[in-house]
Amino acid sequence: MSKRFLLAIIFMIVPLTHSITSYAQTLNTGIEEILVTAERSEQSIQDVPIAVSAFGADALELQQIETFSDLQFNIPSVTYTRGNFTGGSMSIRGVASAAVAASGDGAVAYHLDSVPLPTRVFETEFYDVERVEVLRGPQGTLYGANATAGTVNMIFARPTNQASAGVELEYGDFNSKKLKLAMNMPFSDSLRLRVSGMSLRRDGFSTNMFPGKEGEDIDGRKISSYRAVLEADLSENTLARFTYMNFEEDDNRARAGRQMCKMTETPAYGCNPFEFGREQPTAGSGLNGLLLGASGLQSFSPLDTAPSKPLFGIRETYQAIDPVYKVHEKAYILAIENSSIENINVKANFAYHESGIKSQQDYTNNDGRTKLFKGTNPFFPNGILPISGFTDPNGGGSMGIFGGSVGGYHDFPFAYDTSYNENEYKYGDIIISSDFDGNINFVAGFNMLESETVNLYDVYFNGGDAVALAPILSGARLYPSHYRNLTNPYELERKGLFTQVYIDVNKDTRITLGARWNESEKRVADAQQFLNSIILAGGANVGDPVTASVQRTDPNLGLVFAGLAPPALAPIPAPGEQRALTGNPTSFTEEETTYRAAIDWTPNLEATDSTLIYASISRGYRPGLFNPPVDPVLFAGVKAQADPEFIDAFEVGMKNVLMDNQLIANLSAFYYDYQGLQVSKIIARTSVNENIDAEMTGLEAEFAWSPSSIPGLKIDAQFSLLETEVAGGTTSLNPHDITGRGLGDTQGWVLKDIGNGSTCGFTKAQLQAGIAGGVLNANPAAGALDVYLLPKTLSVNNFDSADPSGTVDPLVQIFGMGALPTLGNCTSMVTKLTAAGLGGFYEVEYDLSGNELTNAPSATAHIGIEYTADFTESNLQVISRLDYYWQDSMWTRLYNSSRDSIDSWDVINAQVIIQPTDSGMFFKIWGQNLADDDNQTGAYFTDPSSGQFRNDFYMEPRMYGITFGARF
Repeated sequence: MSKRFLLAIIFMIVPLTHSITSYAQTLNTGIEEILVTAERSEQSIQDVPIAVSAFGADALELQQIETFSDLQFNIPSVTYTRGNFTGGSMSIRGVASAAVAASGDGAVAYHLDSVPLPTRVFETEFYDVERVEVLRGPQGTLYGANATAGTVNMIFARPTNQASAGVELEYGDFNSKKLKLAMNMPFSDSLRLRVSGMSLRRDGFSTNMFPGKEGEDIDGRKISSYRAVLEADLSENTLARFTYMNFEEDDNRARAGRQMCKMTETPAYGCNPFEFGREQPTAGSGLNGLLLGASGLQSFSPLDTAPSKPLFGIRETYQAIDPVYKVHEKAYILAIENSSIENINVKANFAYHESGIKSQQDYTNNDGRTKLFKGTNPFFPNGILPISGFTDPNGGGSMGIFGGSVGGYHDFPFAYDTSYNENEYKYGDIIISSDFDGNINFVAGFNMLESETVNLYDVYFNGGDAVALAPILSGARLYPSHYRNLTNPYELERKGLFTQVYIDVNKDTRITLGARWNESEKRVADAQQFLNSIILAGGANVGDPVTASVQRTDPNLGLVFAGLAPPALAPIPAPGEQRALTGNPTSFTEEETTYRAAIDWTPNLEATDSTLIYASISRGYRPGLFNPPVDPVLFAGVKAQADPEFIDAFEVGMKNVLMDNQLIANLSAFYYDYQGLQVSKIIARTSVNENIDAEMTGLEAEFAWSPSSIPGLKIDAQFSLLETEVAGGTTSLNPHDITGRGLGDTQGWVLKDIGNGSTCGFTKAQLQAGIAGGVLNANPAAGALDVYLLPKTLSVNNFDSADPSGTVDPLVQIFGMGALPTLGNCTSMVTKLTAAGLGGFYEVEYDLSGNELTNAPSATAHIGIEYTADFTESNLQVISRLDYYWQDSMWTRLYNSSRDSIDSWDVINAQVIIQPTDSGMFFKIWGQNLADDDNQTGAYFTDPSSGQFRNDFYMEPRMYGITFGARF
């Protein structure tokens, strides 16, 4: 770490040392006051009894805060990571949006111009922004039900009565080209317009290593955004402001991260649940491999497959198809302010927002070396399979390949996925605030919103198309041939009524009392669709036109299917139907009240210019959400809903200005008692959410120093210590280790379900007794198999005998047929074993008591050094800045097992800005992540039906470049 810091500081040593001695006397000293609207009215950040960080336009530029993810490097107790499903998650003090559901609410409230919007801010970059505020801690009283972690408020630049314009041109590494424009146009003293926009084009950070595509860049950017703000003085006391914003993206951004796996010899696991690796899951460990094996196109045995060549570069990947990432977003915001009543301000906001995203990329990440068998399946004699293409959420009876959508043809096991979302959102509020001369003031308001979302997640795999087009069942085909998790629609209606009162006990002491009433109504219609219907006519025969088209990969294949399938199709589960069949609710309404009470004191101390000391207690709330309907036999105990969250937060803090406005020192400490924290895990190919209790304790410090003894020098620093722990008595089943092998339990035996690719556990004694006693059928000649015994001829080191840790177990000889089964029909097995008195599933839950929460490093630190030098004779100003950030190790799952850890890491950024003092032009040389570290920010774990691989997410690699700009 010391070498990196020393290397980076060289970037600014020369201008710093020269300028201090020669040009220091020309500079001003002191720290600029920052105004924020954290409490719904404008005030100095040092007067707000809340832990809040704010960055004006200059700070955003100088500290290279270009995206929401960059905020984590400049704020204590904040982390950020991308997610697996086209989103991102910001964690504040250990509180994050850990639940995965279309009906879930975020833990951080994102506001644009003080209006909460479900915006796609994570894809774009900041431009023409006046200020960004980040409030840490529950902010439910003033900001609503989804602010348990905190609130981020981005304030756009406002029109002024002075004509102005600005332009920035940037060129950087990875052929990055960025353009930013802004123009301010006053039409009269009472009407003004500001228009701004940005465009980014950049090559990809990652390299595709798939044969035939070697060396191609992926994860590039092609984004554009623009905004128009029209402001009018309707009268002396009335202001109206209309904002329109638009965002578009169409590129090959990689949504899912780098796939990580340590291959096991048993297909029951696919990836070792306790070790790291850069391989692919064992063949046959995922649902695609099982279906291909059942179709005779691939062996269940790893002995018959050629594993993909491991990739050791973090930014190398196998992508048989080019990633697709398309986003569109529009927002309209109308704000009206009126101060006609003396000392009363009334503000109303109305917003309409619509957005959509479609992201598609390779799911398997293999190099295609394992070829499908030829001549083993009469329907596909050449070993070439079609794969379904995307169809919209209203596909009904014509989804995928049966609707004429063909995604390609492949001679190897292949899968890709699609994440799709469309949202329409309406919002309105009215807020009244006072500014009386007396001892009592207030802010009060009412808000409501309506939102409708269509969300789907598809996984297409050619094993699904194989069994759908030419299944084992004679005379019938299964439908749909790909997995679809569909929500169509999810509807939300929310109302809130709040007030906060400020009581000045005396000139130094103020009491704040606030409360909010929340009502949320949620309705959902969803379905999991995969091979759950039968095409009743037009059976699969070797000579029929469908099969003939498949064999010769006819380009008109889609038209053949489209004309054949729908008329004979039995209904598939419609959105909401599975809920009705399983008794799961389709709607619920919650009403909750949250509160905040605080006291702040501004003593007159000799040691400080000003001091604010505060203490607060608040209660935050996040609504419950729907879990997807799952098989009640396989997944007994999964609740239909995740309960709401409640957080009781206690905070004390001190804000100080010292040394004649040269030093700011802000400190805060907090304790959270969290009840019902929503967390997620993947079960049965879908996210299942549950609740846990937890505690968080932390210390934070923020400093800014501008010493008068060295004019032009500014140093800012932030530090945090955080301790999180799951409450005692909390247990959870680890879907990657259902029998507790990682806890030292060796009684269990894990099987892969031959039907859906999930795993189930039994004791070895159960299986021996069940097979030996004839309870479980292991003889193909005796009817439908419950278990599939593997040939005795396989090596003892292969998948029939090795546990996930690689330890070889003695073979259990049963009728001379071989080892304990690796594949089975879990539902049939548990039904028969239970009826015979041999017991049900064997599952061992992990004790989570005392474990740390996810994405919550125990310590973070940042220091920034900035120096401004004026060369008066040359009419030139040079600003040099260096930023260093470090965060401690953290966990990606609550199990805190060896495979869940993320190591500590650090980041170094630097830049030099050169600008003539007699013009508005400037030139900038900048660098980010100068050490070019592969810093991991998060991870996503797939379920056993995908082989249990892990997707890792990383921050961007080293970037450097130049920027030229002009303001006039």
